[in-house]
Amino acid sequence: MKKFINEEIIKNYILINKLSKSKFSKQCGISVETLNKILKSGICRRLTSLCKISKFMNVPISVLLTY
Repeated sequence: MKKFINEEIIKNYILINKLSKSKFSKQCGISVETLNKILKSGICRRLTSLCKISKFMNVPISVLLTY
């Protein structure tokens, strides 16, 4: 299955800001399980989760998507 999310951007954000996955997901308002699924598969089943991540990272959703 094709990946729709560029998970490297999220991983780099977590590394640069020295956040744990649990702290990042809590600040985004998503579960750790959801974050792990996104980072593992590159697919997000809920648009709201992707919106929450982009809002927390202060980037447009289009930055997180692959084409």
